[in-house]
Amino acid sequence: MKRVKVRLAYQSDKPVNFRFGEVNITIAPSGLTAIEQHYAEKIIAQFPGWIEQVYNKKRAAKPKTITTKES
Repeated sequence: MKRVKVRLAYQSDKPVNFRFGEVNITIAPSGLTAIEQHYAEKIIAQFPGWIEQVYNKKRAAKPKTITTKES
């Protein structure tokens, strides 16, 4: 399964646990936590505003420099 990075959408001193059957998901109070995408979607649907998904920033493409040599 695809893993995504999430973080808590609010300030907290303690980690937050979410339980799906026998699977326990713990979101750290600071930093990013990698979880499977379908669990992230379930948490966002059931508890809106508790977590947010973090997307990678695309790096800006460097402009190509063309050099020519004149004879």
